[in-house]
Amino acid sequence: MDTKDKEACKRAIYEAMRPARRRFIDRIGYDIWDPFMSPRMPHDLVKDKTGRTAQELMALFCLQNRDADHSPDFLHGCEDMAQGIPDLDERTLGRLAFSLWYGSLLKKHGSDL
Repeated sequence: MDTKDKEACKRAIYEAMRPARRRFIDRIGYDIWDPFMSPRMPHDLVKDKTGRTAQELMALFCLQNRDADHSPDFLHGCEDMAQGIPDLDERTLGRLAFSLWYGSLLKKHGSDL
């Protein structure tokens, strides 16, 4: 599809929308809006660099830490990390980098969590 056809199709999609949805598009900017963006892949299909999905990462973590008694909040935090890592989510990568840095800082001071 060439640029002219794409623009005509974009305009047709916009014109067919309900007024409330059009206002949303107007707010973000018609020029920025891309109705042809490919959808994000569900977390159960995205794999990390080890070839595991978020669900598989959580299962492995729980299996390797089954003796520990973790709270639901702790496990929820782990699940958030597991979902962000395969997507290479910037917020998750920041948390991971900080955690690794803090772990090495604690080791230098002869302490651990």
